Amino acid sequence: MGRNKKITNIVLSDKEKFLINLSHQIRTPLYSIIGLTEILQSTTLNDQQREYVSHVNSSINTLAELVNSLLSFMELENNTLTLKEDIFSIDEIITKIIKLHNPTIAEKGLKVNYLIDKDIPNKLRGDRSICQILINNIVNNAVKYTYSGQVEIRVALLEDKLQSVTIEIKVQDTGIGISGYLLEKIFEKHSSKSSDYTEELIAPALGLQIAQQLAALMNGEISAQSTVGKGSTFTIQLQLKKDLSKAPAKLLKSEAIFFNNLQLLLVEDNRLNQIVTQKILQLQGINVDLADNGKIAVEMLNENRYDIILMDLQMPVMDGYATTLFIRQTMSAPLNKIPIIAYTAHAFLGESEKCLAAGMNDYIPKPMNTEELMKKIATLVPSKTNLYSKSEAAQNFKEYKNDSIDLSYLHELSRGNGEFVNEVIDVFLKETPSEMIIGKVYLEEKNFDELYKIIHKLKPSYALMGMHLASEAVLEIQYECKNSKDQKKITDAFMRIQTALNKAIPQLKLQLKR
Repeated sequence: MGRNKKITNIVLSDKEKFLINLSHQIRTPLYSIIGLTEILQSTTLNDQQREYVSHVNSSINTLAELVNSLLSFMELENNTLTLKEDIFSIDEIITKIIKLHNPTIAEKGLKVNYLIDKDIPNKLRGDRSICQILINNIVNNAVKYTYSGQVEIRVALLEDKLQSVTIEIKVQDTGIGISGYLLEKIFEKHSSKSSDYTEELIAPALGLQIAQQLAALMNGEISAQSTVGKGSTFTIQLQLKKDLSKAPAKLLKSEAIFFNNLQLLLVEDNRLNQIVTQKILQLQGINVDLADNGKIAVEMLNENRYDIILMDLQMPVMDGYATTLFIRQTMSAPLNKIPIIAYTAHAFLGESEKCLAAGMNDYIPKPMNTEELMKKIATLVPSKTNLYSKSEAAQNFKEYKNDSIDLSYLHELSRGNGEFVNEVIDVFLKETPSEMIIGKVYLEEKNFDELYKIIHKLKPSYALMGMHLASEAVLEIQYECKNSKDQKKITDAFMRIQTALNKAIPQLKLQLKR
């Protein structure tokens, strides 16, 4: 692409070093929070809890985007930002951006309309990250300063050439608008320092300034029209290459990924990051072993068989770069060919290029995007990967949901393993009724301590079967057993569980016959 440059021997100022190191320090706890909220979202939550977790996750992702924007701003200031060439879908990028802002959209009661020209190719070539930051900065501005009404995003095909397309992304809102004088200055460098700016317009200045510079870097244009009190329209024009390669298509967003006995070695020295990452990967059906540093990883590679390595870069004893070079240059085949994905909170200039030069196959930054990581793993280890259509899966999950049970979560956990689902249901049917009989005895004896224990033991089982009424009654029994010990309330709640179980058992037996 026109302004792609190779930057070498970069001398960083104290300010730049500070920003880079600060971003590293911020990314590490950010990753842990994002990972933990992902894990929490995979558990059984009520609607209000799920909404709270969604808001937390969205806020943390917004903070991560801000860190990325600050680093992009620093690189733009020093003319050291280089363009990569990825294969991506503009539809997927904008859909992801809208999802990122969904909690704010819902909180304000905004309506978001998104239309994309059907003639725009699904696969384009360009810098995916830069394109996403550019569009997100504009959408973020629209959502932030629109308090009622709607935000409309339209993507049109302006020109279709043999090897490239020119697209227009128009973001129109019904927000507060910008006065004519401010509109002329909104993209200017350091415009946020102007004393004529209202406090409300200072915040988006950095994002819009970055957007304007990123558009220019991609040989594109950005413009704005606005009327105070009625709203604004920002228009981005970009020229992007078509993907004309005959290589296997990348995974589509309409496909979900399952792995068959995939063995992954996670090389990471931070204990909390180990726990979070291991749990996320296990939820995706991946078997995970841990190594605290590169030296231990090499020893484990000699003793066990792994399909792929997820490699942190900054570790004691032996870091990610040294470990990768050792594997590639010293170990014998086939170990020296094992796929390695770099995994780091570092945001140094040229970090991804440095990883590839060291022999790693790919690179993913912290905070980790789980979906993106799964796609990278699937691409590098296709023999252990299965795909299925999400739309088909959603239809299938409807068969597992009625007024008595909701097995959607169980089927998601199973990763398509029907035997696992049947085994869990079979154990539930064999053990739960007898446990409830014992619980009834404790209830009649007013032995609330033992009743609490047995109800607590059954709590995950009801959640796994999607028996929401029973789960609510369990919480009530637990509270009453520990506090007022009101036998009438406890008995009422216990009978609600029994009623829910009586309705669920026939439905679960039908599932075993499917």
